[in-house]
Amino acid sequence: ETKSWTEESTTGKGGTSTSGNVVHTLLSKQSNIDVLVSLVDEKYHSNLKECISRCYTITKLYNSDMLIDVEAYRQFCKDTKRKLLTDFNGNKTEWIYLTPTVHSILEHGADLIEANDGRGLLSYSESGLECNNKILRLIRISLSRKTSQADNLSDCLTRLAIRSDPEVRAAVPEGRVQTKCRQKSAVLRAQYPFESLSDYFIKGLILEG
Repeated sequence: ETKSWTEESTTGKGGTSTSGNVVHTLLSKQSNIDVLVSLVDEKYHSNLKECISRCYTITKLYNSDMLIDVEAYRQFCKDTKRKLLTDFNGNKTEWIYLTPTVHSILEHGADLIEANDGRGLLSYSESGLECNNKILRLIRISLSRKTSQADNLSDCLTRLAIRSDPEVRAAVPEGRVQTKCRQKSAVLRAQYPFESLSDYFIKGLILEG
């Protein structure tokens, strides 16, 4: 089973990390979630399944362009944070530390969606920025001067600026790797649609089909 998760989660040639695809492959299949949940004490099974589904729902809507019920989303995030902090420790004290990224989504994600006219952030999320990591590393290693840090960074910024120009992007055809990765992602989404509880949550938080 572990082997199949790894094989289905490759980023393709030139990728920097498989973590995102591994998580998608792993958590998009209910049987895989059941395996993970079975590793903890049985009394936590129900809470853990719900928390996984809630976190999936929050990030899916946050990174989409769906029209979202902002107040319902805000309350959903607050309830999820409360469950994460209390449901696994007898509802008494906080037992984990939420990272700044998790905190920002749970506490301020609804505000950002509200500022975006009630829609998910889509292209304004961190995903697009992270896609530039491997490109920037390539530029720093092979396509920039090594005479000084200032020269190196200047060349990197210049090449990134050129690459972001709409006319340049329109003139450069999409590479085979990007096309292959997009097709692979579509296959995974069709093969492993997230089941039941998350779909139920999502339907209650969006304002359109």
